[in-house]
Amino acid sequence: MPNANEPIAIVAAAAHYPGRGGLGGFWQDILEGRDQIREIPADYWRIEDYYDPDPKAVDKTYAKTGAFLDPFKLNPLEFGLPPTQLPATDTAQILALVLAKTVLDQALAVLGEAGMARQRTSVILGVASATELVTHLGSRLQRPIWRKAMREAGLSDTRAEEICERITAHYAPWQEASFPGLLGNVVAGRIANRFDLGGSNFVTDAACASSLAAVLAGVNELKLGQSDAVICGGVDAINDIFMYMCFSKTPALSPTGHARPFSASADGTILGEGGGMVMLRRLADAERDGNQILALLTGIGQGSDGKGTAIYAPKVAGQALALRRAYAASGFTPKDVELVEAHGTATAAGDATEVKALQEVYGPATEGEGPWCALGSVKSQIGHTKAAAGLAGLLKVALALHHKVLPPTIKVGAPTTALQANSAFYLNTGARPWIRGPGRPRRAAVSAFGFGGSNFHVTLEEYTGKAKSDRLRVKPNELFLFSGNDLHILTSEIEALSAALSLPYDHFALTSDREWTLRDKARTSQEGFDPTHLWRLALVAPVADADTQVFARAAQLLRAQSHAEAQLRSIEVPGIALECGHAAPGKIAFLFPGQGSQSLGMSGTLAMHDAGAREAWDRAASHPRFTAQPLHRYVFPAPAHTDEMRAAQDALLADQRVVQPTLAVASLAYLHALAGLGVRPDMLAGHSFGELTALHAAGVLDESAFLEAAAARGMAMFTAGSDARGGMTALTAPADIARALITELDDGLTLANDNGPHQTVVSGALADLERLEKLAAARGIRATRLRVSAALHSPLVAEAAAPFAAALAPLRFATPQVPTFANGSAAPYLADPAAIRNQIGTALARPVRFREMVAAMAQAGARIFIEVGPGAVLTRLASSCLPAGEARFIALDSRGGDSHAAFLLASGRLALAGVPLDLAASWTSAPLPPPPQKAGPMTIAVTGTNLGKPYPNNAAAPITPPAPPTLSEPSTPATTPPAPEETVMSASRSNLDALSTIHAQMGEAHQRFQEAMFQSHKDYLEASGHVLRQLVGGLPPVGETQAIAPPVPAAAPAPAAPVIATMPAATLLPLPSSVAVPVVAPVAAPIITPSPTPVPVAPAPINIAPLAPSPALLQVVREVVAEKTGYPADMLEPDMDLEGDLGIDSIKQVEILSTLRERLPNLPQIEPAQLAELRTLAQLADQLQGAVGSDAEKKIPALT
Repeated sequence: MPNANEPIAIVAAAAHYPGRGGLGGFWQDILEGRDQIREIPADYWRIEDYYDPDPKAVDKTYAKTGAFLDPFKLNPLEFGLPPTQLPATDTAQILALVLAKTVLDQALAVLGEAGMARQRTSVILGVASATELVTHLGSRLQRPIWRKAMREAGLSDTRAEEICERITAHYAPWQEASFPGLLGNVVAGRIANRFDLGGSNFVTDAACASSLAAVLAGVNELKLGQSDAVICGGVDAINDIFMYMCFSKTPALSPTGHARPFSASADGTILGEGGGMVMLRRLADAERDGNQILALLTGIGQGSDGKGTAIYAPKVAGQALALRRAYAASGFTPKDVELVEAHGTATAAGDATEVKALQEVYGPATEGEGPWCALGSVKSQIGHTKAAAGLAGLLKVALALHHKVLPPTIKVGAPTTALQANSAFYLNTGARPWIRGPGRPRRAAVSAFGFGGSNFHVTLEEYTGKAKSDRLRVKPNELFLFSGNDLHILTSEIEALSAALSLPYDHFALTSDREWTLRDKARTSQEGFDPTHLWRLALVAPVADADTQVFARAAQLLRAQSHAEAQLRSIEVPGIALECGHAAPGKIAFLFPGQGSQSLGMSGTLAMHDAGAREAWDRAASHPRFTAQPLHRYVFPAPAHTDEMRAAQDALLADQRVVQPTLAVASLAYLHALAGLGVRPDMLAGHSFGELTALHAAGVLDESAFLEAAAARGMAMFTAGSDARGGMTALTAPADIARALITELDDGLTLANDNGPHQTVVSGALADLERLEKLAAARGIRATRLRVSAALHSPLVAEAAAPFAAALAPLRFATPQVPTFANGSAAPYLADPAAIRNQIGTALARPVRFREMVAAMAQAGARIFIEVGPGAVLTRLASSCLPAGEARFIALDSRGGDSHAAFLLASGRLALAGVPLDLAASWTSAPLPPPPQKAGPMTIAVTGTNLGKPYPNNAAAPITPPAPPTLSEPSTPATTPPAPEETVMSASRSNLDALSTIHAQMGEAHQRFQEAMFQSHKDYLEASGHVLRQLVGGLPPVGETQAIAPPVPAAAPAPAAPVIATMPAATLLPLPSSVAVPVVAPVAAPIITPSPTPVPVAPAPINIAPLAPSPALLQVVREVVAEKTGYPADMLEPDMDLEGDLGIDSIKQVEILSTLRERLPNLPQIEPAQLAELRTLAQLADQLQGAVGSDAEKKIPALT
């Protein structure tokens, strides 16, 4: 029996919820706070049919918004789904197949087929209520009611029947596949059938908690040893009018059209759809077999509300019971949990009840502690996905643990009043790095509650072992590098890329395809970059939106350059850097900033996407000096909801005891991110506090000692400013003028900072500074009082600096490993550790000679100055200290901007300067996923609504898009996304405007289609006669045959999909949003009757050997199978398995045989038992051929 207390590992995951789609798209949408709520698509249900703003309107809904799936690709052949059965198969089953395949593919990539143990793999999925197909097929059966009503209204029987026929045509017809296609339990059964899984397969229905109920069942299977792997999850694809009516009449939907969980303005929920799945295994098994682990399930609690409330009303006691049971099983307490993904439907009663239950179990925050747990709900972004809602929350939490990010919840505004002032919870309205000290795993929880009082709560923990999954590549921006010796060729490449990205999203690509193409282009551009080329371009583009503007601006910048000029030039505009000339990098100098560069959130987005940067904050969180009040809480505080809260957070960060050590950690974050690129300095320096950081980077102080020194320095500065008698004033004047002003006043002022030719800083008593400022103003010099509380770098703080020097005494100082320049001497520190300790200990009271120091570093060969830390203050100051063009100055950050995007552009500038960078490392830690699925002749686009639904009409006329421009060939062709083979049959979810633009073309297209069908039918009849002649040995017919009347053109089938133009290297695939399901129109079999004239002499018997089927016979089999299944005949291969590959069951096989006999009436009888043994198309054709051969041995005469 397995260990009942062993955690359960998530070893694979898949998702498709409203938004980008896929697990990576789901996570990226969450991080970016994207709102997926929109109006009801026209092919779901028509707003004009059912919408009424009055909630009491009969048979109407007051909601007209929701969250809906963007199209995803489906190849029916891949799942054995005959296209003719797609209208009889609910989308929930189709979506589940796609998700299950993704999960299984991830597992198989590690385990291989031999290690998969399919017979001990189970499928347990949450599927609530009915499927959409039930509603449609059930509605079709109301014909007697329609007829009765029409007769009572005075219509004749004939007229009533005519109208009934017209109504019936608006519903998908019943067929043999309808019954399994509408069943909820078949959602799981179809997966087990298709992928040959031998474990349990069933669905759970706990309403909106169904998917977490499935997780509970899966965990129990593993803990009881009944399965070795379980695919758990939930799917929901029922956003039809029936479901809207259910939620409207409760009533639970938002009348304003948005879900705002835990917001004071919340007024109801919004419906969504989608699905998610995970594969669960026992942790020991997963680690033994090398599975990649996303996160760990540590406990799951369940409970019912019991008696006391209405069946649909939530109850605090029932929810609290589930929470307590989960924590009892988890091995930790609510105090250890820092993220709760709540059920959070945004209904007034639901949110209030849930908050009360959480606060009852978690207890209040103690005085001075503040809230410790982020609270949120993904329903604010994707709506309430009902049966799949719990899994959406589980995936959000698992991804947050894995990527070490606290995800946002949106649309909060002011928090609900249910959150008490001393609550343990805060609403996390912005993504933040999740900082946690080493040895203390991150922990989280997720809730799901269903109608009927069915409550579930799951606890999770980050996996810290060696079998961690790769990070998903969800960086919002990517770095692109281009180079060339020919300006015109380089310009053409950027123009082509810009033009390709300008193509409309909706008609030319799935979002995921487009983003993958752009990321792949970023990777290949980095690989192909050559710093020795004359022209070098770097740009940072937001791949999520495929921002064409940055590429268009880059092309414009290139066109503006003169190719004839060859001197070195460097141009930088927002997001773009361009250099011309041969790079001569020279020595690299790191500059570390001092106080004044800090800001709330500094290095935040960098820490979310760069492990090295985040780990610097993690280590600081466990430093003994900061465990009581971790530094990251000052820099990444709980989001403020008012201006007063933000001002208070700024004031806390500005405290000298806080700002110095937090600035130290922020600079460490940038230092480690830079080290991850392989960039190493040739010399180091800092400004004021930054001098201490430079000594750490030189190896003089280890990281722990550095943070200890930073805290001591902050305390010394706080003490120095406690009497509030001194301060500092910045002057826009060089040092000689500042000294002249000081001399003229004859006061106790000190030139504290010589920052450059245009800025100096003077320290002194407050009264003396006031006189200086008045004198400066009289001389036309701008004077600015700095926000400091002491006269730093002057004799006035010498006494207060003594404690700092004392704090340095027990710390170990080492010899610098890299030349490090001192502020006080503008020269490198000596190699003597004791001398260094003394020099840095007195630096607080000594002036900063920054301008001289930069000049000395340039004299020592520094040609690239990199500001390593938050902000760009030193970059501006240092660049003013040297003649133009003598050196490059690069800031890794831009104050108030996106620290990750700024870091990428700075990396690009380093590459342009010829600095070697290890850019491949980032593609290893967060690899590009496999290329998007190749679109072939059978590929269709599927959304949440059922395929082939007659009303609302979801078929669109064919559209042929213009051929898109080509992207340049990537340097690694193997990773180029494959071009489409031919066409993509896709559904249109175009809006009414789009349909109206093509309406005028439909009549002409339909007429051409009818003519083509007539001609193809005629050609088919002639070909069929040729086939028959081949089957009887190629003899011409004896006598004359009756003439065959030309066939009447059949009604046009669903329009064909548009022909897709291809793009070398990166295809932007047009996939409109609803599905035109390919249906092959039935073709009448050729009828050949003997001439009435008797034939007195029988022809000689013909012996046909029972050999391999003739190509002609196999072609007939192909055509019949294509007609009955909807597969194109030319893609049916002889060795395809009838049931396993094509999904042809025994009933359909008999139907195919019957049609073959109609086409070839002289074939002998084949028993159904014989047919059941046939597995492939070739075997079927062979059986037919054999039957002909055996009868031929009995001297059957030739056909006449």
